[in-house]
Amino acid sequence: MVQPGKHDEDGVPMVNSGDVLADAQGHDISFKVARSIHEKFKRSTLKGGEILLTLVGANFGKVSIAPSDYEGFNCSRAVGVIPVTSDSEYIRIALQSQLVRYYLDTWVNTTAQPTFNLSDVANLPIAWAGKEIRNAIVNHIGSISKKITINTQLNQTLEAMAQAIFKSWFVDFDPVKAKMNGEQPQGMDEATASLFPDKLVESELGLIPEGWNIASIKDFGDVICGKTPSKTNANFYGGNVPFIKIPDTHGKIFITETSDTLTQAGDESQPKKRIPENSICVSCIATVGQVFITTKPSHTNQQINSVVPKDQNSLYYLLFYFKGLNKHFHDLASGGSATLNMNTSTFSKVVLVRPTPDVLEAFHNAISGLMEKMLSNQLENATLSELRDTLLPKLLSGEVEL
Repeated sequence: MVQPGKHDEDGVPMVNSGDVLADAQGHDISFKVARSIHEKFKRSTLKGGEILLTLVGANFGKVSIAPSDYEGFNCSRAVGVIPVTSDSEYIRIALQSQLVRYYLDTWVNTTAQPTFNLSDVANLPIAWAGKEIRNAIVNHIGSISKKITINTQLNQTLEAMAQAIFKSWFVDFDPVKAKMNGEQPQGMDEATASLFPDKLVESELGLIPEGWNIASIKDFGDVICGKTPSKTNANFYGGNVPFIKIPDTHGKIFITETSDTLTQAGDESQPKKRIPENSICVSCIATVGQVFITTKPSHTNQQINSVVPKDQNSLYYLLFYFKGLNKHFHDLASGGSATLNMNTSTFSKVVLVRPTPDVLEAFHNAISGLMEKMLSNQLENATLSELRDTLLPKLLSGEVEL
């Protein structure tokens, strides 16, 4: 799809390169194109089971298999679609080999940004062994991939549990409504229930619990718009400081690894753009509404705004609040131009409901265990991915015998 246009909430989901990187499921695809545009580019409509290959950007050459719930979705021009009828898992694995990487890097056009021509995909050579060996490679690599998938699915469950608590407390106001009816809030101890009032009052955002107030994002913490250090200075890149871009964030709540890093010199070249561990970040240009948390001092590019909370007890509250504002963020970013852009000033002034500090602390404590387990699973997946990527070329070359 060459020109997807603006996000259309009633349109057709469009798979982009970030979704391929994240092995995203159908419900994770947030960007939708108008059905009239989809009709013009029906050739790239998915059925499920196709191999998807990223063609554009720093992360070109990443591979995934379209899950069955992608049926009817379309793809951006940054994603190549490879229809296959058999051996899809082996082909996916082989496309991640060093041999294929060599040809990707050799044939890529780097005039503007890395771009691999779709017409060259059919000419990529892959190692092709006998059926028995192909199956053995799939089984070995598949066992690692299966564990990664299990961890990812577990994290989705944990996130849903945390989201349910957030919705009960801060969207539906269940504890307040229970107390208004003279009842004990369900599943809540007396000490926590005592933190909630028994009355709702009017506000500019509608009814909210008495004693809570309305505040802008900038009232919760310092808002920092990222910046890219000069690419002409090679000494700025290749160190230990994460440099976060939108493709690093898809399908993740915590950022534990990035494709690009900064050196100490790169970090110190823009000290006012440095954000600490446990900052909460939102993508605000092009792919709008990705929300994630840093796990170490980091930098982001200019497509991302970050909030450094004044009170760490508001961290998870802001995370789930921002996730619920996805449509609002998209509306603010529309502004008449083809590319979505929510500037830092607009983002900073978005108003939120602000609970009392003791309620924020109770919520933070209530879901901290869930969030810590999610981070642990993400870190394990990073280790497993590294193992898989190390083992794969040895299996394909025969260096490691099956």
